[in-house]
Amino acid sequence: MKFAVSRSLVIVLVVIGFVGSTCFTTMDASAAWDASGEHFPSSAYPGETVDFQFNLTNTGDRQMEVSRITLEIDWGGPTTEERMSGDTSLNAGDTSTFTCTFTTPEVEVGTYAGTITVTAKGKGDWFTSDNPYNVPFTILAVPEMDVTIEASSTAGPAPLEVTFTPTVTGGIGPYAYAWSSGDGAYGSDVTFTHRYAASGEYTATLAVTDERGTTVEGQLAVHVRSVPMTVTIQSSVIRGDVPLVTDLSASITGGTGPYEYSWTTGDGGRFNGPIFTHQYAKAGTYVVELTVTDPSGASGYDRTTITVTSSSSGLDIGSTIDGDQLLAVGYVSVFIAASAIVVGLMIRRNRNRPY
Repeated sequence: MKFAVSRSLVIVLVVIGFVGSTCFTTMDASAAWDASGEHFPSSAYPGETVDFQFNLTNTGDRQMEVSRITLEIDWGGPTTEERMSGDTSLNAGDTSTFTCTFTTPEVEVGTYAGTITVTAKGKGDWFTSDNPYNVPFTILAVPEMDVTIEASSTAGPAPLEVTFTPTVTGGIGPYAYAWSSGDGAYGSDVTFTHRYAASGEYTATLAVTDERGTTVEGQLAVHVRSVPMTVTIQSSVIRGDVPLVTDLSASITGGTGPYEYSWTTGDGGRFNGPIFTHQYAKAGTYVVELTVTDPSGASGYDRTTITVTSSSSGLDIGSTIDGDQLLAVGYVSVFIAASAIVVGLMIRRNRNRPY
């Protein structure tokens, strides 16, 4: 809104002199300041914080000094009164911006009477003068608030990463956001990115609250499907002499981590983890089994065989001995005993031999 004003003063100057007689002289002096201005905004919603701005232009031909600028709005009960701040010295043709901040009250929709009063004087003027200007201000109806959610993906295999983006209409900004992924994750930014680790049906929820405290909620369904799991056991050694040491690990495709591991080594050993080292102390054939389970309950299974043979340097006493092996042990024992007897007799004979 724009306005213009011109203020003129007629000044009577009385000079009293004492030079033999009294003399009264009158002189008319004309002084004025001229200004125009505009203000914005001229409307807002109830309860909205308004950064009000008034641009004052010195349209006169001399310097203008502003003492005060005030804004007053009558809301039909409550009243807004604010003193505006800005550059108070304006040369001819200059414009100064005056500002203030206020919050509109919770009143009915409609237009209310407002006034800006400029108190100023022109250079050479003796007096300041007040000039009020009408600045009607309109309270608008708050549009109904609504929120919708869009997602980068709403279905896919686990793990599924989704970015959610809201569209908010109505209400009065700025808005506050409260996200929930549906599986225990939360966010407060405008957009929300989440990684669904396990398969399942989830509902992402967004609650939006505007400056007036009004809250609306939006939801979006996300379907995360499981991927079949394949488990493969990898062993550094699958055959060798006792004692046999082997490194066992698991290769997994599909499913969703983190995984749980359950190993059995075939000789009573058990282990929970993706990789471990095991030693077989006895000869034999052992079946290693592994079951892997993911958070969704999906599982995979694999098995492999480890063969441990007797040491080539001797008989494995800890292994099972059959009849032939027992006979061989007997022959060896007899040979060792006979050798010991022969050696003993030779030593005795040598002792009894005269020299």
